Formats: sequence, structure tokens, C-alpha cells
Amino acid sequence: MNCNTGDLYRSLGYVPEIERENITQVPEKYKDEVLKMLQGQEHVKVDMSKNTPLVDWAKRHSKKKKRQMAKNSRKANRK
Repeated sequence: MNCNTGDLYRSLGYVPEIERENITQVPEKYKDEVLKMLQGQEHVKVDMSKNTPLVDWAKRHSKKKKRQMAKNSRKANRK
């Protein structure tokens, strides 16, 4: 899943090459919700404004990733 855009893919093989670095594997406890959303499709756009456990996880994960990137950037700029 791309936590920034809400794109959900069945497997990494369906992800375009340029987007692969932004893809994060969904934790095992959300697999039932993921399968329900996909319903046999390879790619689904998840509505990130809903309050579902998967969306909440994606928002938290996205914030963590952005914080880590900012921290690394500040660290690199100090040198």
C-alpha cells in the first residue's frame, strides 16, 4: 500500500516501477480488511478520509515515515 496516496495493490508485481519505493507492506492483522477491499481486483484506491483501522494505520505510518525523513535531512544538513 502507498500510504501517501491510498493506492492498495494485491502484490508488488502490479506496482509501477517508479512507485515501488513508496510501497509498504500492510501488517498481517489488516489482511482481512485488505482482501475485502480488493475483492478480486489487483489495484484499488482507498478513501483516506474514512475512519477504518487500515486507514488509521496508513496515516500513522505515513507520519512516521515523514518524521524519519525530516530527521535524516536535518542530520545531513548539520554536517
